[in-house]
Amino acid sequence: MFIIGLVGGTEVERDAVAAAFNQLDKATLGVFPLRHPVNGKERAKLLDAVIIKYYNRKFSGKGLVLSHIKTPEEAELVAAKGGVLMHIDGMPSSCIAIQRNDLMVTAKSNGDRHYLGPLEALSEVITRHIRVM
Repeated sequence: MFIIGLVGGTEVERDAVAAAFNQLDKATLGVFPLRHPVNGKERAKLLDAVIIKYYNRKFSGKGLVLSHIKTPEEAELVAAKGGVLMHIDGMPSSCIAIQRNDLMVTAKSNGDRHYLGPLEALSEVITRHIRVM
């Protein structure tokens, strides 16, 4: 199973990217839009439970998009689980720094400047996932 965490931008922009991913691969991608709670530790704990539940449902070859990564604790959890953080075109996160292996993505189908389009970004994640398997 691969995990994608969407960071930065607005909720609407993150939802648009998640919807674009889902449109590309409805059969194998699940989207989880965590909006509450606000506390980072509580959010990370809830996301961990979601990841475990998703994995235990035999979705190990599929992907999970966590569309609202807002705290460093969540970002650390995604990284610890082998996931990929994608920073959304627009306002960067004020508390989650862009790391070397993170991707930059936009909802625009062909990408924009140094931001990948959804298809290219999803392809990159799947390629990374296959290499690890």
